[in-house]
Amino acid sequence: MSTLGGRGRGTRESCVDEHVTGYYARRGGHYADANEALGFARTVRMGDDGMDAWIFDVDETLISNIGRLGIYLQDLNAGYHYWTKANLQSRSVVVGGGGVGVGAGGGGGGAPAAAGGGVGAQLVREKGEGVITCGSWRVGVEANNVRGWRTIPAACEGYVGHYMLGDRYRQDSIVVAIEAAAHAAALRLAGNGSDVWVFDVDETALSNLPYYARHGFGVEPFNPTLSNAWVNEGAAPALPESLNLYKKLLSLGIKIVFLTGRTENQRDVTARNLKRAGYHTWEKLVLKGDGDKRSAVSYKSGERQKLENEGYNIVGNIGDQWSDILGQPEGNRTFKLPDPMYYIG
Repeated sequence: MSTLGGRGRGTRESCVDEHVTGYYARRGGHYADANEALGFARTVRMGDDGMDAWIFDVDETLISNIGRLGIYLQDLNAGYHYWTKANLQSRSVVVGGGGVGVGAGGGGGGAPAAAGGGVGAQLVREKGEGVITCGSWRVGVEANNVRGWRTIPAACEGYVGHYMLGDRYRQDSIVVAIEAAAHAAALRLAGNGSDVWVFDVDETALSNLPYYARHGFGVEPFNPTLSNAWVNEGAAPALPESLNLYKKLLSLGIKIVFLTGRTENQRDVTARNLKRAGYHTWEKLVLKGDGDKRSAVSYKSGERQKLENEGYNIVGNIGDQWSDILGQPEGNRTFKLPDPMYYIG
């Protein structure tokens, strides 16, 4: 495609399967381009100082992103276990650090010159604090040290996409669900029907990943019109780990309360979506009043207080946002699921 000059507006559907997923992808990509690159590499006069480097793009080069929602491999899972640097902003950083760029490979016409923010992308802080990785930024988010952000850093779109669509997000969620189930199994329940477990809905019971995958995994500012349109489709799938936890809790005799920041005018579609996703029964579905201006922490802690005032015993509380689980009463124990795509204070 790059030999045609410029960028095409699209690819005919009839061409996609054979070229992208079939014979030509393997023959054309591996045997033609790779052999040409190897041939060139053999002609390079290497220095003796170990500073000769070959720059690889990630997307459509090391890793295939065929079908954005079908990314299930990360760098290490795909077999790339060692590299000198992983920098997805500019290859000049490698050269500027003393490396000599003897070659560059990329999946797109502009990739070798300036790749996008994929796995291992780096952020340069504005006030000169130095370079941090998107992975470190995500840890700061999950630890509630990075707060008040409206969008993910632009350089981290690829990183967050790989995290959310790959194995790591599921593995991290499994750890939370296992710990929550172990806590529940060890409880001494009252046995009188008063024991409840509070679930958040979005990115806890239900996953909005199909929506966020179409909108940059949080790199785009929140758009209430588009978000509400997605919610009103009622098509969000269950987060599998949360659904498994839900079933285990029911088997122990613990009742479920869904406590969500969605508003009352979305009650019917939310109930339908929950049932469609496998959550067939619950004690309460609590939604925010249309005119309720309280912060998420104030609203959710207030609703938990109402539950206790009604005689319920909150034995567990799980959500993807810190605002889901902070504020008294928190419940017997809280559990935080990962979510680097958006922040609710």
